[in-house]
Amino acid sequence: LGQISATAALDGGWLEKDRLDRYAAGTLWGTSAGLGSAGRWFASQVSVGTPLRYPDWLGPDHLIFSWRVAVTF
Repeated sequence: LGQISATAALDGGWLEKDRLDRYAAGTLWGTSAGLGSAGRWFASQVSVGTPLRYPDWLGPDHLIFSWRVAVTF
């Protein structure tokens, strides 16, 4: 499996108010956690994330899974 690592993240931001679109404003927050493995020839990471706060008019995915694999030649 190689070297094992863990990650945790919190991300925030905002949508700037737009004169042409009354819905284009709001605060966004999300979080994620993941596990990674790195060896001599490969690296892999799996993570899961979820939005914490978002404008009512947005329809985000409530659970996001991500998997990444890299091979070194």
